[in-house]
Amino acid sequence: MFASKVTREVTLPSDPAVTVTIGKLSWLQRRDAATASQRASMKALAEMGGMAALNSLSDPNAPKAEPAAPVAADPFLLHDTLTVLVCGVKAWTADAPINKDTLSDLLEEDAEYLARNILADSMPKATLEADRKNVD
Repeated sequence: MFASKVTREVTLPSDPAVTVTIGKLSWLQRRDAATASQRASMKALAEMGGMAALNSLSDPNAPKAEPAAPVAADPFLLHDTLTVLVCGVKAWTADAPINKDTLSDLLEEDAEYLARNILADSMPKATLEADRKNVD
């Protein structure tokens, strides 16, 4: 019932001696992480000159590509990693406090590993019959 009560332990890829307790994100925390990711993308686009600059990079005479088959979106790419870590890392055996500074200082492989595991635990499972049919 409560996401905050669902936790498990994992070890860091770079240092298996460090155990990290990760917790499932609530729906609101997942939404906040997705919103933070979207804002960062919009900011980056604006810094590049907006849609006009992006459109100027494409060749109007280039042949149109066939639409690709639908692919399931990777939740890691759709959520802000630091937000996921701040909300999802509950405890660790490292000799450092858990805060934005220490989470930002993690090796990239450890940050991605933890975020992917937190998101895997947090994503809703198919609950409607139609969803189950689409997964099978």
